[in-house]
Amino acid sequence: NANIFRFRPATLPILKEWVLGVRKHILESEGYRRKLEAPKKQKFWRFDTISSKQIEHFSTTGDILLFRTANTASRAQRLVSNSQYDHVAIIIRMTAYAYIYEVNLQEGVNLTKWDDFVEKRWYSAYQKVMYRKLNMERPQELMDEVSAYAVNHCGDKYAISASKLVKRHESLDKKDDAEGYFCSELVGAVYRIM
Repeated sequence: NANIFRFRPATLPILKEWVLGVRKHILESEGYRRKLEAPKKQKFWRFDTISSKQIEHFSTTGDILLFRTANTASRAQRLVSNSQYDHVAIIIRMTAYAYIYEVNLQEGVNLTKWDDFVEKRWYSAYQKVMYRKLNMERPQELMDEVSAYAVNHCGDKYAISASKLVKRHESLDKKDDAEGYFCSELVGAVYRIM
């Protein structure tokens, strides 16, 4: 692409103010402070990418992971739910570690250490994994409550039905934990605490 962007300030003091502002922004950025590597992909700005190390270091409780699975049942689920993704999980940070808090058919509700997810290459079961940052204040008391909720519900059952896939406004206050969770219900339950 041959596009050239030229910034023409009205005066030299405005130019100096702009340059100082950009420099200040760079020096205060996470990338500069943590010495993050520059993207190696050509035209990197066209791709939304984040490394597994960045997720480990920057993720906080409440951040979301969206998954797109490559199988027929998941494609059908995406069609019925009118979504690009067929699974959702939430990051729970406890001590110095990031955990994936999710519910699945095999284990029910569970916490998986992010490092294990990466080291055991469990991400390879998915066509795509998307990370979405939740922007909000996270007081320690609230994070402790969310962590306690996550630990207390580990082992709860997985439950899915056609009605759960199409219901949009069912109240989580009336949810009977004994009937089990679907992935988005579990994330919604955590968000109700937050």
